[in-house]
Amino acid sequence: MHVNDAYSIAQAQHIDSPHQLTPQIGVSLDEPLVDPQGYPRSDIDVYQARHIRSEIRTLKTDHAQIMKEAEEMLVAIHQRAKEHGGELHPSDRPKMIAKKPILRVLDVLPGSPAFEAGMQRGDIIGAFGSLQSSNMRGMADVAALVTSSIGKIIRLEVERGEVVKVIELRPHTWEGKGVLGCALEPTTS
Repeated sequence: MHVNDAYSIAQAQHIDSPHQLTPQIGVSLDEPLVDPQGYPRSDIDVYQARHIRSEIRTLKTDHAQIMKEAEEMLVAIHQRAKEHGGELHPSDRPKMIAKKPILRVLDVLPGSPAFEAGMQRGDIIGAFGSLQSSNMRGMADVAALVTSSIGKIIRLEVERGEVVKVIELRPHTWEGKGVLGCALEPTTS
C-alpha cells in the first residue's frame, strides 16, 4: 500500500478523534468494559466495543508507522537534494513539479534578472508563476504576468537535464533591454 493511501484511510477512520465513537458503542476508549464486580457490562455490546478498540489501536499503530516512513523518505530526499546542490533528483520529483513544459529558454544575458536568478539557455519551464500548460494561451500571458510582477518574485519550475529546480525570478530594470534579460519561446510538446 502506498503511504498516501494508507494515511488517507487512517484519517478517514478518525484516528485522531476516537471519542466520536462513544455514541456508537456506548463507551469511550478509556472506560472499563466490566462492572465493579468484574462482570461484563450489560448496558453495552462488549464484543463490539473490544472490536472497535482493537481496530482503533491497529490504525493508530499503522498511522505511526506510516508517519515514520514518510519522515524517513523526506530525510532521504533532502539528503539527495543536498548532494545535488539543492536540486531534486529525478526519482524524487513530486508529481506536481513534473508538469507539461510551456516555455524554453533560448538565451540569458549576463547581468540580467534572469541570469541573477540562475536561469540558463536550454532550461525547460513547466510553470511560470501562475501560468501552466492548462491556462497559458500564449506569450501575451507571459508578458502580462511579467509586467504585473515587476519587483516581485515569480516562481519558475525549471527542468534542466534530469533535474527539476524551482527558481525565483524578480523582474526589474537593469542595464539591458527589458525586465528579464532572457529570450523565451513556447514549447510545442
